[in-house]
Amino acid sequence: FGNNENKRALSNSNLSDKARRMLDSALKVDETSASHAYDVVFNLQQKYFDVVFNVPTSFALDSKLNDEIQKILIGGFYPLLLVYANSAPEFVETHSQDFSTARALRYHFRIGQFHRLQFDSLSQPKMQGSKIHLMDGFDFDLYESSGMVALSGQSGNGKTALLCYLLASILNSKPDAIVKIIDPKLDYSLFNFAQKRHLDYVSPAGNMNDYMNDVQSVLAGAIDEIHRRQRKVLETGKLPEKPYIIALDEAMAIAASITETKVIKQYQSLITQVTLMGRSARVFLFTSAQTFDANSVMNSSSRDQMAFKVVLSSNPSANDCRYLFKD
Repeated sequence: FGNNENKRALSNSNLSDKARRMLDSALKVDETSASHAYDVVFNLQQKYFDVVFNVPTSFALDSKLNDEIQKILIGGFYPLLLVYANSAPEFVETHSQDFSTARALRYHFRIGQFHRLQFDSLSQPKMQGSKIHLMDGFDFDLYESSGMVALSGQSGNGKTALLCYLLASILNSKPDAIVKIIDPKLDYSLFNFAQKRHLDYVSPAGNMNDYMNDVQSVLAGAIDEIHRRQRKVLETGKLPEKPYIIALDEAMAIAASITETKVIKQYQSLITQVTLMGRSARVFLFTSAQTFDANSVMNSSSRDQMAFKVVLSSNPSANDCRYLFKD
């Protein structure tokens, strides 16, 4: 790292020393590494480092301490390292023969930062195996995860563009993939995308009752496909190679057009069945909405099946994230 005139090699000892200095300066505890309260041990090969504590300490080894360490080192190591945030403390054993240093808090990282991908057209992006490239070094594995996608953000923030990118990445690599698009707002770019690739495209044509019947028919067809594929897996022992994707754009607009409670329940029931059962048959739901909630777009069971969740905003707030990111 560094410029051409001042290149320096990364080493475990160098990084450990820098981490100790940052923690000694900013960590709000009464002890430091100089008093042997803790040490930092880097493992560049495995891409993690451990903060090893010398017990007993005058401070608690808890979530608050974990969060403080993250805040200090995430910013402190930028842009040299990207330190991933733990949602909760990750305790590991150090295999030390001394009880005092037998445990540590572990943090994972990558060298450098993620960078945006750039394409001249949607004919260029392709999957690598079952992975969709999102940024340089950051991928979404369609098959290893549940494969379900939820995109949130106000109108104009890029939900449809991201949806088209995800679908294009799949179709460019797997041209036999089945994609059915449900578009309640008749978006020109999504319509044009569907037309160019000869995809099934369901949109309102005047009568909203007919449209809702069409939407439910597409979702029910996906459930029938799940059952058909699952029977085939039982017979052959092989998973289907061809992904089957329902792309539901602006799901909130669909829910807003339903006035009967019975129809809303039927609609949500179909969504729930697809998200809960689809993974084993490689049938996936990609959905977007300006906002998600349990009463209209999807219930909490479906929300928890979303493997790839995105909030698109120039300045995301807790309110923007409150449903999709429940933690």
